[in-house]
Parts: sequence; structure tokens; C-alpha cells
Amino acid sequence: MARGCLLGGSEQTGTILDPACGDGMFLIGAAEEILAARRSSAPGRLKIVRERIFGVDLDPAAIQQARQRLESWIASRTVELRAETQRVLAANLRIGNTLTGDDFSATAQVTDGFSWCDAFPQIAAAGGFDLVLGNPPYRRELAAKELFDTIAQTRVGELWRQPRMDLWYYFLHRGLDLLRPGGTLSFIVNSYWTASRGAEKLIERLRQETTVDEVVLLGTRKIFDGVTGRHLIVRLRKACSRSSCRVISLENRACPFPDSSHELDVGIDTYELTQEDLYTSGGLTLARPLAHAHLFEGCRLLGEAYDTAQGMAENPPRVNRRLAQKLDGAANVGDGVFVLSDEEVAQLDFNAAERALLRPYFETATLDRYALPDQPSHQVLYLTRDTAATLDEFSNVRRHLKKYRKVLEQRRETRQGQNAWWHLHWPRRQEIFAEPAVLSIQMGQVPRFVLANRAAYVGFSVNLISARTPEAPSLAALTGILNSSIAAAWFTRHAKQRGVNLEINLHVLRRFPLPPRDTKQEQQLAELVQARQAGSSAVECAQQEARIDKIVAGLYGVREQA
Repeated sequence: MARGCLLGGSEQTGTILDPACGDGMFLIGAAEEILAARRSSAPGRLKIVRERIFGVDLDPAAIQQARQRLESWIASRTVELRAETQRVLAANLRIGNTLTGDDFSATAQVTDGFSWCDAFPQIAAAGGFDLVLGNPPYRRELAAKELFDTIAQTRVGELWRQPRMDLWYYFLHRGLDLLRPGGTLSFIVNSYWTASRGAEKLIERLRQETTVDEVVLLGTRKIFDGVTGRHLIVRLRKACSRSSCRVISLENRACPFPDSSHELDVGIDTYELTQEDLYTSGGLTLARPLAHAHLFEGCRLLGEAYDTAQGMAENPPRVNRRLAQKLDGAANVGDGVFVLSDEEVAQLDFNAAERALLRPYFETATLDRYALPDQPSHQVLYLTRDTAATLDEFSNVRRHLKKYRKVLEQRRETRQGQNAWWHLHWPRRQEIFAEPAVLSIQMGQVPRFVLANRAAYVGFSVNLISARTPEAPSLAALTGILNSSIAAAWFTRHAKQRGVNLEINLHVLRRFPLPPRDTKQEQQLAELVQARQAGSSAVECAQQEARIDKIVAGLYGVREQA
């Protein structure tokens, strides 16, 4: 990572900052790369650190460890050199909060927070650092509200705070603030931010102020002890240009890593993206460019033509392990709370009024591409302010839910007085489940859509698309469009990657570009979808899907190969 930044440009002789340096791992790596370019003695190593290596961290113990590691690396042999080494390390590795105080642009005396101008006056005079690198800490606001509230009172918080963000976004913002114009920033971070609405301000700033030169997709490989998930390395310049971004995918490659800019072989997946390609639909899109991207330009968006909604949040549908512990043995794992099996419904002996509260419920696992079971997997007690303002007529329902009451009363909407304790957490509008809809399964290796012509109540891991006006293609035709190969390519490029799965959330779904209208072709498409969902042999299904793909391609204007 350090090598990729130091191989070219002014970073070969410039200053380097890790704004959350911890024990100094990245600074040691950078110093080693500088040393490799010129064999140096102990005084030479000290010169590298004095002139080029800088770090800040909030943790005094971490700074102490970083100073010790660099002192060992310098390996001064005389008393005078050791004393000078300690003085340099005390000056260059500082204890402080990177995110508080003003950056180098401040003209007034800093009275609160870490003062970058006072700590590093020579860097301030030069206009900023040449290179900022590191692995900033990840933390969501839900797990660190007090910290986020503190940062919100600072200038960086006032400028860049937004819901659903991660703490490390602030470090990238501050890193850009501390870079000189034209300087380089390289961070290793999780990869979920590229399609996150919580990163919209960050991504927009990157678009306006930087050039993304390279992204290395690391996939799910283990990078640090105790840290899981998907990661990437991003390298960018604090300057706008039209140069392309190189994307290197190491998703399927075993360690060790090759250098991100050199030593690449034919077994590594690399491709180029223009800066315009990167910034599509409000996110940072790193998937390979679409072969027919121009066909989507100017298309009407799905959210403009159809109503969309997320499935209900029962909270809870049934008893899980955590809930069973809270209930002190009053219920078993798997027992239905709001979502009930046929056997549970029979045992509860509901009266006619109570049976009228039951709705056909389809577990997400029973849904698939073009596949909706003939019968629902469960029944859901659809208890809302409209259907069950009181429990006076529903004594069996009351008896069933009573053992869960202490847990149900702890839900936010219940505590705020928006719902009674026996109500579903987020029931949504009943019409979206009762009327025909296209069901969109949010998570899967491929996009999965199925037409529901009858009532289908689903949980929040399924989204629903319903007709808004007769001017849009029928829901059956829409199902074929969304399940097509062309749509799969679009979703692969625009949806969030979660492990091997794509997450097609409402935000992505609403931005899907619909093809131009052709009622005759849409009718053929609808008939094929109905036939495909009716079920047939594997060969017939494959043939039907091939015909669907051909029609959809034609709608988008893709010409058949001669």
C-alpha cells in the first residue's frame, strides 16, 4: 500500500501522515519503502523520520508503542543520536484527536482541540502533507453516539455529519483537509460505503475535489486480526483530472498481495473506469463497466413509474435465542410471536374475529426467482391501530402475546406511544400486501423477482413494487424486465455487494432504468412470465428465460448479432 503511493510523484520526497497511526504499522511500512530506495545508516534513517514521517493518535499507549517501534527501526548507536531520535519522535508522533481543532487553513488561534498548525508548523507552511495513509477506525453511530455527538460540535462534524455514516468517513474528510493540493491519500477501509446513503456527502466530495487513481478490491480475505467483512484500498489525489481509475480485483486470489501498481500477472482481474463511470446514481460504482451503458441514458426510473415499499417489520416474527434468554424460559426458540405456523394457529383456538386478523405470510426463504408457493408458509397476526385498536374482542390473541409483553413494550415505537404493545412494529400499509405486486428479494447472488397476483404479506427482507398508473408496463412484464440478463448486469454494477450476495435495497431499486415502451412486446413478455411462473421442465424454463432475455434486450435497443 505504501509502495504504491511512493513509487512516483512528489511523494518520493514528501511528508507522510497517518492520522490514526495506532502502533505505527503503516508509518514503519512507509519508512521501509523509503529506505529501500536508498540504503541509509542510522543517521539516514533518523533523517527519513525527521523530515517525512508523522502520526497522530488519541491513545497515549499507542503513540508510545509507535515511538518505540520507530526508535528500534532507527537503531541509533550513540547516546547523542538516541537523544535526538527521542526528540524527533516526540515532535513527529503526537497524542491528539485528529478530528477536533482546525486544519492548516485556520487563521485564528486554536482554543479547543488538536492544533495542527502548532503541532506541525513546517507542514502548515508547506500547505499540507504530501501523503496521508492508514487504516482509520470503523465505528457506526449506534455504537458510539457520545463520540459522534462530540464530533458534531466540531467544524468537521458541522460540515460532514449525516445519518448512517461511519466514523472513518470523518478521517477521510480530515485527511483531505490536511493534504496539500495535488497530494495523495490512501486508506484501507471496509467496502460497504460505496453504495451507502450514509456516505453520500463523502462520495460527493470525492467527486468534486479528487481524482480516484486506483482501487484494490480485497474481497472477504482476512486483513487484520478480529476484523471481518469486505475491504478495499483506495488511492486518490487532491486534484480533479480526467485520468482513469484502475480497479484491481483480488477477490479470488490467494495471499500474498502483489503490489497494487506493479508485479501484476494475467491471473489478476484489472480494468479501467473513467471518473464519470465511478460516480453513478449517487454512489461510487466499482464494478466493470456495462457493455450497453449508453442504452440506460435518459430512461424513466422505476421509482417514477411504480410505488415501492419494504415489507413489514414484525419485531419479532418469532422467538430467537436472544429473545428466549430475555423471557427466562417462558418461550422456546422458534415459537411464533406474530408469525405463526398452521399448527400454532390451530393450537391457539382463535375465534372468528381473531381468525380475521390472520394474513397469508410468505417466509423469504420460500420465495425465489419466478417462484411463489401456491400456499403461504405461515400466517401473520396483522395487528395495527386500524385492525386491533384494543384487544377486547381478541382474548386468545391477548393470552398468546401476554408472555411476550415485557419484550414488546421495550420497542421504540411502543415506548414513544405510537403503537400499543400488541401491535406490529412497522406494519406498513395493508394495501401493498393485499394488491398484486412484484416481490423483490433484497439479498441474493443474483437478482430475484417474482410476481404475486394474490395477497402476499412479507417481512422487511423483501421489497414490493406495485402499479401506480396504467401507463407503466404491467407487473408481469416488469417481472421479466427485472429478472433479465440486462437488468442483472445493471444491478451487479449498482447494488451493494454483501459477501457473495447483492443487496438490492429500495434506494437501488427505485433507480433502475426502465426500457422504452412497446406494448406489443410487453404483452409477449407478460405471457412468457406467466408461463415461466406456472412451472415446467428445466429445459422449458431455460427456453422461456432465453426468450424473455431476447425481448428485454430488444426493448432496450440491443441489436441481435448477425
